[in-house]
Amino acid sequence: QIVWNITRKCNFKCLHCYENAGRKGDDELSPDEIFKGIKKLADAGVISIAFSGGEPSTDPHIVDYVRYASSLGMYVSMATNGYIYSKKEKVQEIVDAGLQFVQISLDGLNPKTHDEFRQVPGSWEHAVQAIKNFNETDAFVEVSTTVTQKNKNEIPDMIDFMRELKVGWFMLYNFIPTGKGSEARELDLTAEDRLELLNLIYRENGKGELQILSTAPQFADIAVHTNPADLDRDDDKTLIPTHFYNVEYSNPAMMELSRFIGGCGAGRFYLGIEPNGDIYPCVFFPHDEILRVGNIKEDDMDDIWTNSKVLKELRNKDILKDSCSECESKYICGGCRARAYTITGDYLAGDPGCRKYDEYIQNHRQNYINKEVEAGK
Repeated sequence: QIVWNITRKCNFKCLHCYENAGRKGDDELSPDEIFKGIKKLADAGVISIAFSGGEPSTDPHIVDYVRYASSLGMYVSMATNGYIYSKKEKVQEIVDAGLQFVQISLDGLNPKTHDEFRQVPGSWEHAVQAIKNFNETDAFVEVSTTVTQKNKNEIPDMIDFMRELKVGWFMLYNFIPTGKGSEARELDLTAEDRLELLNLIYRENGKGELQILSTAPQFADIAVHTNPADLDRDDDKTLIPTHFYNVEYSNPAMMELSRFIGGCGAGRFYLGIEPNGDIYPCVFFPHDEILRVGNIKEDDMDDIWTNSKVLKELRNKDILKDSCSECESKYICGGCRARAYTITGDYLAGDPGCRKYDEYIQNHRQNYINKEVEAGK
């Protein structure tokens, strides 16, 4: 899958924005370059493309990009704040062009929570109307929420609201303090908060048709270590949550599949493209040169995918460090690589968003002190 941040232009001013969106960038690709890039991706075997931003609906050519990608046989998605799509004619236009999946952001059950987070009055009402409008089409509807200290207590009621709206998926994004979000680290959940949240949504899965997902890779660890008998479910199957969907399995082969598609997807089955064409393992990675693996205009996709040193290392769970290196769930979780890099400066480091990281640091600090004491220092 490719997630293409098609533009930095945005009609919102979200506190958590990983893209520092706002104005269109001077170095953004031209429409012709974008069309050529879409063709290059299709020729390289990309089966799924998601247009994001910024706000992709602000790009005057977004319908044309969707139509072209769809004509090349790709599964076409879009992530949007929904503001423009409160108008039914806008929704129908882009669905008719070939949009098959839409992700609409809603960051609270309380309109005040959402509007303050997005810094646009009335944005909650527009987003909810957009959800309803898309639900009247053939497009698959996902609602996404970036969980922070400001809205974590609203999640249980939001789950009920998602069921009322009859959306297909409810995706809880793992806040990564990068981009504009680096100025709001106080929004981040603690490791214990994250664990409590993941346990909550794991228990809620299976109660009706709504699927609840999370980009926090620790979700897979929760699934493996939860006894199905302890769940209020109609069956005793175990859920293996992956980065994009949940797989119910009743045989070992499905567990093996989760070892590939489970956990952090950065550079493993997913890449991000920036508005200027630069390619990174994940859209949540900072735009540091060490993380840049190529550019859609200049480089061969097969060569990037096969030979990039960064991508090779991200796929190798055996070289993870610190708490992730010792964790029994490293092959189905492996920690969030973007969080590890943003906070520690090393994309192979342990994930500071996991409680096991804190335990590891404390244990090793005590081991170091003990050795110093034994040495008489």
